[in-house]
Amino acid sequence: MARDDLGTVSTQAKLDTRKLAERVFDGVCANDYVQFDGLIDLMAEPLGREGFCLL
Repeated sequence: MARDDLGTVSTQAKLDTRKLAERVFDGVCANDYVQFDGLIDLMAEPLGREGFCLL
């Protein structure tokens, strides 16, 4: 599933931490069909400490 590669792709893309945290937050809030279950765990590495603080 593409979702499983999000952490790897995000790390390689070196996205802005604030924008990444916002997208993760939006995904978790829009999890009506459990499509984003485990998203925070998948994004732990690219979010880093700063991203978790923003969440």
